[in-house]
Amino acid sequence: MNIASLKPSTYRTVRLDKLRSHPWARLAQNAIFLVPTEFLLKISCQNPTTHTDLGDGDVGTLPTDEVWSRILAEGMNDPLVIIFSVPRDRSVKSATIRLESGNHRIGAALETGFTHLPVIGLMQANPLCHTGNGDHVYPFERKLIDDWYQRGGRDPHLYEPYPHPIDLRALISSDMSGFPVVPAFELDVVNEGDVDLIFRHREL
Repeated sequence: MNIASLKPSTYRTVRLDKLRSHPWARLAQNAIFLVPTEFLLKISCQNPTTHTDLGDGDVGTLPTDEVWSRILAEGMNDPLVIIFSVPRDRSVKSATIRLESGNHRIGAALETGFTHLPVIGLMQANPLCHTGNGDHVYPFERKLIDDWYQRGGRDPHLYEPYPHPIDLRALISSDMSGFPVVPAFELDVVNEGDVDLIFRHREL
């Protein structure tokens, strides 16, 4: 199935069964979102390697297509990770954004026809978490982050030196991404297949 064959207002992602046991799902379930794959591509490493690991603790790597085949057959163990970073200097008006984890999975997901992938968002002082994932960073409007802090009652002038989760639905609009960002476990499921899940966006 490709994106063009989906019915209007329906979207496609990986099965989410395995992610329900992930620590993020157990302790901060509302922090996992389904983010449009095309948007993830825009903030990803533009020259990823041809091999990656399975995320199972094994130090070895496999060809990306083999890793993706295993994900389709067995499910995805870990969400992708987006890192936001805000400079301490308040005179700098631009923040940064990058796809930290998942740079190999997005290309394969697009080829499979997946419109969305499960993602968590982290805010941290350092724009890079692991340079092995690439040194790519992209500008992001700082005011969007400041406004999110203020809506929650937190002064955006407080410097955040340590990582914390951030609301991807509040920061990534449909205008940016083409499709809506959706909480991963608040879906109107249309069909659950062997390797995928078709869903509608539940309007708030």
